[in-house]
Formats: sequence, C-alpha cells, structure tokens
Amino acid sequence: MEFSKVVDIELKSGQVMQLQMTDAFIEKIRSALMIPAEAAVTERHIKSFLVGSMKNALEGSEDGTTC
Repeated sequence: MEFSKVVDIELKSGQVMQLQMTDAFIEKIRSALMIPAEAAVTERHIKSFLVGSMKNALEGSEDGTTC
C-alpha cells in the first residue's frame, strides 16, 4: 500500500494525530463530502469525514445494525 499524503491533525487535547492516506481514501473523503476534483481536501474536510464516519458507526451499533 502506497501512501500519497501524510497529514498531522491537532486534537483538542493538543496532541497530534498523524494520518497516512492513500489516494483511494482521499477520493472517499472527496466523494462523501462532495468536494470538487479541482478543490483541495483540507484538514477540516478530513476531520469532518472522520467524525461523521465514527458517528455513523456508533449509531449503527447502538440500534443493532452492523457497521
């Protein structure tokens, strides 16, 4: 697996989470958030995608469905 981008995301605690992303993952973010191909995927986009994905996964597990 080849990573195309490495992003350091500062967390509320002040710690930094380093995220290594493939082109496929970046495209998944772009698609989910409807980011045009000519626009950059920003740290804010990445955070939004991760928060939304975790929320969906947790809500799905609470009602008995699978992720």
